[in-house]
This record gives sequence, structure tokens and C-alpha cells, in this order.
Amino acid sequence: MKKYSYLLFVLFIIALFLGGCAVLRSGPDTPDPERLAQIGYQLQQNPGDSEQILKQHDLSQQEFTEQMQRISSEPQLAEQYRDEFYRLMEED
Repeated sequence: MKKYSYLLFVLFIIALFLGGCAVLRSGPDTPDPERLAQIGYQLQQNPGDSEQILKQHDLSQQEFTEQMQRISSEPQLAEQYRDEFYRLMEED
């Protein structure tokens, strides 16, 4: 479990640094943490296919990064992301 927590933490850090210091605002376009957890899990399983995975979900790298930043800045969304990410890992 500690290993998975570390991987989740690393995904958040990568998302934050890839997007720089963008200003995040709350609004009606709140990202779906469960969807992003599924995408993040796919990216973790197939890191070499990141462009293709993001394209399948109609996201650019910048859009994915911005949404991950939003999730990581809001505790409730981050918890939902974490729960879905762990659920996906347990299914494997």
C-alpha cells in the first residue's frame, strides 16, 4: 500500500510541474476525479503511450495537467481521485 501511495504522490507532483504555476479557479468546469484516475492509471501502466491515451480521452497534455492541478488543490477531489486510483490498482 505504501508503494501505491508513493506512485499516486509522484503522479500529482508530475502533473504540477508539467503545468507550471497556472492559477486555478473553481467553477462549473470542475474535473471528474474518477475519470482522471482512470486516465492516470492507464498512463502509469503504459507510460510510452501517453499521447495516444490522452488523445483517446480527448485531452491534450496541458489539459490533463491543468485538471490534475485542480484535483490536487482541492482535498475532496483529491480524495475521490485517490479512492478510484486505489480501486483500479486492486482490480489488477
